[in-house]
Amino acid sequence: MLLAAGFFQFSAPALGWVVVLTAAVALGLGVLAWSQGLRARRLRGLVAEQEHVRRILDSALDAVIAIDAEGRIIEWNNQAERMFGWKRAEILGQRLSSTIIPPRYREQHERGLRLYLTTGRGEVLNRRVEFTALRRDGSEFPVELSIAPVSWEGKTTFTAFVRDISERRESEKQLEQSLSLLQATLESTADGILVVDNAGKIVSYNRKFLDMWRIPDVVIAARDDNLALSYVLDQLKDPEQFLAKVRELYADPEAESYDILEFKDGRVFERYSQPQRLGGRTIGRVWSFRDVTQRKEAAEALRRSEESYRQLFERATYGIYRSTLDGRLVTVNPALVRMLGYDSAEELLAIDMARDLYLDPAERARLIERYRTSGVIEDVEVAWKRKDGKPVVVRLSGTALRDESGEVTGFEMIVEDVTERRALEEQLRQAQKMESIGQLTGGIAHDFNNLLTVILANAEMIGRNLPPEASDLRADLEELRGAAQRGASMVKKLLAFSRRDELRFAPVNLAQLAAELMGMLRRLVPASIELRLLGQDCEACVMADRGAIEQILVNLVTNARDAMPEGGVLTIETVETYLDEEFRSDHGWGEPGPYVILSVSDTGTGMDQKTKERVFEPFFTTKPPGAGTGLGLAMTYGLVKHHRGFIEILSEPKAGTTVRIYLPKVTEEAVEPHPKISSVSETGGRETILLVEDDPAVRRAAVRVLEKQGYTVIVAADGIEALDLFDRHADRIDLVLSDVVMPRMGGRSLYEALKKKDRMPRFMFTSGYTAGEIKERGSLPPEVPFLQKPWTVTDLVRSVREVLDRH
Repeated sequence: MLLAAGFFQFSAPALGWVVVLTAAVALGLGVLAWSQGLRARRLRGLVAEQEHVRRILDSALDAVIAIDAEGRIIEWNNQAERMFGWKRAEILGQRLSSTIIPPRYREQHERGLRLYLTTGRGEVLNRRVEFTALRRDGSEFPVELSIAPVSWEGKTTFTAFVRDISERRESEKQLEQSLSLLQATLESTADGILVVDNAGKIVSYNRKFLDMWRIPDVVIAARDDNLALSYVLDQLKDPEQFLAKVRELYADPEAESYDILEFKDGRVFERYSQPQRLGGRTIGRVWSFRDVTQRKEAAEALRRSEESYRQLFERATYGIYRSTLDGRLVTVNPALVRMLGYDSAEELLAIDMARDLYLDPAERARLIERYRTSGVIEDVEVAWKRKDGKPVVVRLSGTALRDESGEVTGFEMIVEDVTERRALEEQLRQAQKMESIGQLTGGIAHDFNNLLTVILANAEMIGRNLPPEASDLRADLEELRGAAQRGASMVKKLLAFSRRDELRFAPVNLAQLAAELMGMLRRLVPASIELRLLGQDCEACVMADRGAIEQILVNLVTNARDAMPEGGVLTIETVETYLDEEFRSDHGWGEPGPYVILSVSDTGTGMDQKTKERVFEPFFTTKPPGAGTGLGLAMTYGLVKHHRGFIEILSEPKAGTTVRIYLPKVTEEAVEPHPKISSVSETGGRETILLVEDDPAVRRAAVRVLEKQGYTVIVAADGIEALDLFDRHADRIDLVLSDVVMPRMGGRSLYEALKKKDRMPRFMFTSGYTAGEIKERGSLPPEVPFLQKPWTVTDLVRSVREVLDRH
């Protein structure tokens, strides 16, 4: 401390200066420090500002390049690095012309730089220009740039903003190519093209448009729309229609259109129109015109030809098809599709003919072999099958198709469905056979009725005269009467078969009738057979003779019972149905309309086809001798036909049998039967009866019966004799009982002759023919009573008394 104190000891004046100097130094140092801080702060601000500018430049999408007056690069942003391939650090200080300008343009660049520096003029300054630039890898590319000179502190620099326009150039090139292609297309197209703006002013067109519309070049070049339009309208058949369409489309700029224009000279144009859009906005309309005159003429000729063929093909009632040799259908018409029951032509075309169409697949091969040489097929009948498997008989006619070498490649055929015709022909043969048998049975029945009348009348009179003790004779007589009555029953069946029996029609509920008969029908079948009744809720009625339907049921139940000797199930069912044209086409019979089906089914032995073909013949039976007459189904057939119905038998050996009776449905309600109970007794009388009968045996029997009852009988053998007797005994005769069919003059003619007399007696017809058969010969007066032979004594006495008692 001492040393220090000594060392720093000064005199007072010196100490003062030291203090002053020290303060001055301190102040100087403070000012210096403040100045240096200010400079540092300014420097940092400049650096920050420079960094901010740098970031702005580097974020630019264009390359930003600056050069000094000597052409050296002093600024180079990130986009410039990416565009030209030079890093900033590499290129700063290098000459612009030797780096990014292709060699062929460098001298030009240097001259332009010198020119500006000396004169202040520059051709490329302060505007956008395009030129070719050079990358570091030596590749050239197009750029768009703008150059601006900058003067600062006496120095001149140049700043360039450079944009790579390679993609734009490519787009422009493609656009140019597209426009060129479009123009070439417009000029080469066969259509005339016209483009107009929204006001209808012509914007563009092609040469074809002028040629098609015959518009002179001077007119179209003048852009006189009205004059051009007049050339158009003068050529058209209907210019107003043309203008109406134009006005309609201009009123709706977004609409598209197509129509046909007809010219006065016969030309035909197609006119198309649609909006011209740009950027989603409609700016005009494009019209396209196509000359289709020749095409229309050819198409019209072809249309007429095709229409004629199509109508023939589509509307033909016959099936038409074309097929290949291997059995594939190529073309089919609607008639064939319907004929075979397919849903569409496509479905039918997918089948294999041999497998899916022919009942016998080998038959098609046989037909091809048979007609391969001639190539012509005429009226060949074959068995086909429908989609549902039902057989159909068709008649084929057509020709074979051949290739250039003459080999058969396919067939063109016409197909006629003859299933119904064959069925109708079979029905006709059956009907003719039945008619012949019916005529025979009708004649036989007439003679039998006369014989049975004599037998029954005499047997009854003999029986009335036998003494009580003649029991053996009475038994023999009853046997005789029973045989006669069975003969009468057989005659009735024959008459029912021949449809000559008189039926009384009324609305009948078949289900109700079947239910009412179940008690009686159960007694017909043994306990080993189960009897079922179905369809009891069927309320439909048919117009029928109640007794005839009862007889049909008895016949069918009896046959079903006999077919099940070991027992089984017997089913009676009633159901409604509707027969249509398809049903008739499939089955070959049936009139379209509503029907009620009465069916009887069994589980018995069944029948083969040959048996089914003969079941309706009288006296045909498969039962052993003595077990059946063969008249049951024959009688049923006749009764069904008499009801305008149809009968169908479904049967296979060992598979049972179903008999279906189809009767037309009616809307009337069923009528309850009211049995007629005669209140007339067998009393006789004292009146005089003129009996007119050509059969001597019947005549004698009738005379005996009537005289036995106290009547006076005058006898005549025919109508002529009866008229003569009436003229002589007119005042005495109270009743004329006349046969209908007699030689010389029949009963109807006698009745008409007597009506002309002053006094007309009571009249009654009788005949071995039925009333129905007599109506076929000539109708009887409905007001005249009729007595059917064979009659019994009781029948004759009661009928005579009833007529005589009428007022």
